[in-house]
Amino acid sequence: MRACGEEFAAMDRRRGRGHARAFLAGYLTRDVAPLLRRTYTDPVSRELFQAAAELTGMVAFTAYDTGDHGAAQRARIQALRLAKAAGDRGYGAHTLANLATQAIYLELPGEAVRLARAAVNAAGPHPAVTARLLTTQANAHALAGDHHSFRTTINRATTAMDPRRPTRPTGLDRLLHRAPPCRNRHAVTPGPRPARPCAHLRSPSP
Repeated sequence: MRACGEEFAAMDRRRGRGHARAFLAGYLTRDVAPLLRRTYTDPVSRELFQAAAELTGMVAFTAYDTGDHGAAQRARIQALRLAKAAGDRGYGAHTLANLATQAIYLELPGEAVRLARAAVNAAGPHPAVTARLLTTQANAHALAGDHHSFRTTINRATTAMDPRRPTRPTGLDRLLHRAPPCRNRHAVTPGPRPARPCAHLRSPSP
């Protein structure tokens, strides 16, 4: 499964996200889903569900990049469930943060704040990671027009990144560095907003 993820990344670079997304989604349905229904020792089960969560997260990135926000949210909710089954709080926090970022893009401030708070709570005491997640939460408060909460949260992010506080890279920290870049320019620059396809979907519980 790890090798498949690397192949997916290479295909993404060569042929673009539409083709790579179809390849990986097919692999998850055809090959990975049956494996998840079997019984394993705890270490093997955790590793399997963790790998499946990361691959499902990749599908979500490709859907987001191509503007298919409903599919992106569904894939991220599934990745969150897989991370929970793996006992991987770090990847769960990473996924919640991505859901919060998507809610910000879709101009759903209440949802964005709730998801960002859940991500911060799930991340644990890792200053560099917490700072990034708090920045996402601050952006959500800004979208909601809550200037007091924005200032409070951005100050917490600044404090978390105090260079006098030693920190070490964590698994989540590496994941945030490794996240695929968005090729959809509207994801990072002002542009026409799509309809809100996620608004009718049930969001994950924190």
